[in-house]
Amino acid sequence: YPFRNLPHVCNDACNSELQRGVFYIRTPDARSRAAYRSSELHAIIQRSMRNQRQMLGRMLRGILYEDRQAVEPRAEEEFSALLQNGRNQAKQTLGNRVWREKPLFEAAIHPQRRLKTFTLSDCRRHLESLEKPGLHDFPWPSAQLRENPIYASNEAIRSHSAENAEPAFFWEFYPEGLFYCAVALPELPGKSIDSATLLQLCVITLALNGELFSQMGLGSELLTLIFRLNNTLDLNLNLGGSSGDKQNRCHIHDIHIFISRTAGDLEGGAAANTSAHFFREFCERFNYSLNDSEFSAISKGLENFLQRGMLDS
Repeated sequence: YPFRNLPHVCNDACNSELQRGVFYIRTPDARSRAAYRSSELHAIIQRSMRNQRQMLGRMLRGILYEDRQAVEPRAEEEFSALLQNGRNQAKQTLGNRVWREKPLFEAAIHPQRRLKTFTLSDCRRHLESLEKPGLHDFPWPSAQLRENPIYASNEAIRSHSAENAEPAFFWEFYPEGLFYCAVALPELPGKSIDSATLLQLCVITLALNGELFSQMGLGSELLTLIFRLNNTLDLNLNLGGSSGDKQNRCHIHDIHIFISRTAGDLEGGAAANTSAHFFREFCERFNYSLNDSEFSAISKGLENFLQRGMLDS
């Protein structure tokens, strides 16, 4: 018979029907009889061991995640609704031509649960206290980006580039825990984008969010990281160096990549490595495969960029 902790053993005799100290099993034809085959006793032992492993697993999960709130069943739907709202606002701000024709980078970052304790003022305070990288480093370090205002909408803290300014970008952060951004990538001759620009954008976005969520007391939260490149059909990824003249064309309209990392990991140094992983996935869509030495060099270069490439606060 199925059991949770201890196997069932007969503890009393009943004429010739039941025997004390004997394990009874249920047969496929719905009869009960004593377990007398070695395979049957082995199955009882295996079930006991499996039950113990499952109980130990539940205990360990309880210890590891006792301080974490349970994932809300509707969290994914709620974040999807916020994300769609952010995308609609970005499209309105950047314009249809940028949205539909230009190489466009998008990122959406959020925890596994909807946050309920933060106000718009809390979000503004945490955003404005970011240091390395700070908001003036987004989407990449440039002195003229310091002048873009940060303001509150009815639902989020938001900033974007001025009309017709370069680079064209939009970002907002919702108190529920969603960071969203859209950035028009500079287009090079020959319908190309620069890999260094894309890498800097990836690492700044991840490092900024690692610092932000950690500062909000959510360093142990697992974050969903969603990166997109839109309008990529026939777009070339310029890798520079010896590969600069090679055509690395994308043959799909949009690229979607998903990775999960904790905020503490991103703040603690994993932003560079995670950015390199994103970039490797982007390269695959542009039909170029990074080898291990290239991946290591990119990851190391991004670490150096984070340490020395940020603007002074």
